[in-house]
This record gives sequence, structure tokens and C-alpha cells, in this order.
Amino acid sequence: QAVSGGFVQTYNRGRKAVKRAFKTDSASDFHEWRKRVKYHTHHLRLLRPLWPQVNEAWQMESKDLADILGEDHDLAMLDALLESEDESLAGDKTRKRLQKIIQKEQRRLRGEAWEIGQRLHAEKPKALKKRWERYWHAWQASAN
Repeated sequence: QAVSGGFVQTYNRGRKAVKRAFKTDSASDFHEWRKRVKYHTHHLRLLRPLWPQVNEAWQMESKDLADILGEDHDLAMLDALLESEDESLAGDKTRKRLQKIIQKEQRRLRGEAWEIGQRLHAEKPKALKKRWERYWHAWQASAN
């Protein structure tokens, strides 16, 4: 119960975070989603013994998603830096060109994040909990 409660809670927060990120299109909301994905990945590591092959695939997808969202965040920080600096960092024309490139790359990254996120967050939390509880019971039975 102690593990499943936290596992399901972080999963559910991730589901909410992805919806919020795509609703607001805010860099901070995409960063928040990344943090939720990373928490979920840590929980998956704890549950690895229950079914290693399934868990490893899920962890890889989760890590890929966190990496993509990390790149998105790095680009958002670069964009903010370009926006806040005067022309000593980049002239107006160069800054605008860079920001267009950043926006294009963020759209690509967010498209990839959406695809992976839809798979990782497909199940409703109660269904996910029941499924992993069944894995737990099967693992316990095989350990005895």
C-alpha cells in the first residue's frame, strides 16, 4: 500500500500535468510535467522486480520523455535569456532568427512529448493501481 499510494499519486499528477502543459503552452507547466515524469520514473525503479521486462520498457519511455522535456526547458531558458538581454548578446535580427528556430524546435519536441506522454499516461490511475497490484501478488507468489 505504501508503495502503490505514492506510485499512483505521482502517476495521476503526471496525467494532470500533461493536460495543463498543453492547455497553457507555458514553459513552466512543461517543466512541471517533466518533474512529475521523473518522480514516476523513480517509482518505477522501485517496482522493477515485479516484472523487469515491462518495467524497463516503461522506464526507457519515461526517461526519453523526461529528456525531451528537459531539452524543451533548456530552449525555453535560452529564449528567456535572449528576450531579457540587450543587443550585447545578439542583435535584434539575430535574436529574432534564433527565437524562430527555438520555437520550431520546441514544437517538434512537444510533438514527440505528446506521443510518448499519451502512451505513458493512457491508463486511469485506478486501473494502473489494480494492474500493478496484480503484478505485486504474482511476484509475491513466485517468491514463496
